[in-house]
Amino acid sequence: MRHNYHLTNSSKEQLTSLACICEDLDIKVPPFVLYPGKSTKACNLVDLPPQTDTMSTAKGWITTHSFRYWVESIFLKNIPSTRPVLLILDGHSTHITWELTKYRERNLIELLCLPSHASHILQPLDVGVFGPMKNSYTKHCDICLSQTNTNIFNAGKTIKKVIDKYVFGGLFKKAYYDAMSANNVLSAFESTGIWPINRNRLNWDKVAPAEAQFKTTAKHFGFCWTIRILGWE
Repeated sequence: MRHNYHLTNSSKEQLTSLACICEDLDIKVPPFVLYPGKSTKACNLVDLPPQTDTMSTAKGWITTHSFRYWVESIFLKNIPSTRPVLLILDGHSTHITWELTKYRERNLIELLCLPSHASHILQPLDVGVFGPMKNSYTKHCDICLSQTNTNIFNAGKTIKKVIDKYVFGGLFKKAYYDAMSANNVLSAFESTGIWPINRNRLNWDKVAPAEAQFKTTAKHFGFCWTIRILGWE
């Protein structure tokens, strides 16, 4: 499981998408999108991938409450009843609470928190999925922005040269499907040595001491990808 921060407009509002993949391709966990706001009403993001769930948080960031909701209402409802199950994620503070720990124990969910500054070699989504997703999203944004007065992405609405909430869902859906290919998912688990288990697949030079790490930060450390939404309302 991994969450990405999406830069929106000059007000620095954010959307956060939580994605989850499994080495068993028959198991599919739909994305979860967080948007900024205090309303409990359904958001007006449209044309998201089927079964995508949404929730508002104060700043559109992951919170303890929204993460627990994801575990209980999205993750558990979309995986088989076979237990135990291993959930691999980063050590973000919202992922580790006493209440959630007891809940996971009752539901036989084993949690593996990755060490800090290592997701670029250990986190399958970072290694094999988010790069293609970012590239695909950028490509579809460029296509969208190059067109005027069309409703190719959003039937019934005129698309202007702006990426806003009316077109975000369609663009995200295209990028999501492009990136979540069977080849990308399987390659992501293999490249991190998680499955098949192979510790020799890891490039330990990427977690070398501070001096070497500083030299490679710009190239290797990509914890999140950003998308710009102009005209967010």
